Amino acid sequence: MTARQRKRPAAAAGDMTAADRSASALVRRPVQAVVRVRLAPATSRQAFEQHLRTLACVLCAWQVAGEVDYELRVACSDIADLDAMLTDLRRGGAEGTSTGLVLRGVPGLSEADLFRPASDQPLAVSA
Repeated sequence: MTARQRKRPAAAAGDMTAADRSASALVRRPVQAVVRVRLAPATSRQAFEQHLRTLACVLCAWQVAGEVDYELRVACSDIADLDAMLTDLRRGGAEGTSTGLVLRGVPGLSEADLFRPASDQPLAVSA
């Protein structure tokens, strides 16, 4: 099954937080990457962002300033799935992409650390 065949419904995408999608996807899709996207001049940001919301592999997306227009965090089942998702990005209006495979998170600086209490501070629970 390719990224194009596994599109998530737009309504369902809004029901999960980015952290939920990330944790769930990483169990099933071990190939993680950071994808930098440059839009084609004729592509509207609104249309491209709507297209991103339909792609199951896309966990997070940021509009950025610089040489590219967007940075994405993706999780795919294998390299073929990543390739299919990159092709789908081009069909959705990307003029070019640059992909870096994630090898590992840096301890103390990875996304998972955002959801953990600091080791020297107890987790505060309110009643």
